Order: sequence, then structure tokens, then C-alpha cells
Amino acid sequence: MTSAPTTVGSHRPGSKLLAGIMTAFGLFAIATGSSDVILGSRLLVMIGADLGAAVNEPWVDSQLRFLGAIWAGWGVLMIWACRDLKARGSLFDLLLGFLFVAACGRTISLILYPGSPTTLVAFVVLEFVLVGAGLWARRTLFLSRSRAA
Repeated sequence: MTSAPTTVGSHRPGSKLLAGIMTAFGLFAIATGSSDVILGSRLLVMIGADLGAAVNEPWVDSQLRFLGAIWAGWGVLMIWACRDLKARGSLFDLLLGFLFVAACGRTISLILYPGSPTTLVAFVVLEFVLVGAGLWARRTLFLSRSRAA
């Protein structure tokens, strides 16, 4: 007689996939945020931004380095949350909430600057998809099963 496999904590079927995808995105955030901190506004020029004299503006450079550190820290926290999605689900949801607000900010930029690079549009789409899919998947994996038990 076989019994159904039991799952505990973050080891529910599907949770490894969710954790893996979001951990990869967390690593991306650490890499890109660290690049912002190290290279400052010159990084934007390297990837195609036309900053003109603003590339040497201390406020622009400082803001990018500051936000890069925040973005890298977001990545570290996301990876930590993904190590136990059941226990750290509230942090996971909060981090996705921050990502949603950031994607809304990017959307405003796309509206204000029509003809923005395709890469920016792709980031907006990716961020909204990750937020929606991440929230749906965590709730499906953990909240609906805990209520049924």
C-alpha cells in the first residue's frame, strides 16, 4: 500500500521551481545592483543611455549608486525568503509588492518617454509577470493547502 507523498515547509511540489526562478531573479538583482554601485552613472551610458553632461552630475551618479545598493539588497532578501517560502512567505509577498511598485514606476517612464528602448519594455513586462506569477504560485502552493488541511 502506497501513501501520498508528504510535503513539509518549502518542499511542496512546485515550490522548488518557484524558489529557483525567484532566486535567479534575486541573483540578477544583486549583479545589476552591484554594477550600479561600482560603475555609477557611467553604467547607463555603457548600456546606451544618452545622459550628456548629466553623466558627470553628482546627484545622478549618487542616486544611481544608492538605488543600486537597494536593488542588490532586494536580491539578497529575495534569495533568503526563497530558502523557506512557507516560513518567509510574508517577506516574499512584501518583496513582490516592492517589485510591483517599481514596475509601476517604470511604466510611468514608458508613458512619459514614448519610444523607450525595447529592453525597458521587456523589464516592465518581466517584473509584472514575476509579481503576478509569484504571488499566485505561493498562494496556490501554501495558502490553499493549509486552509484545506
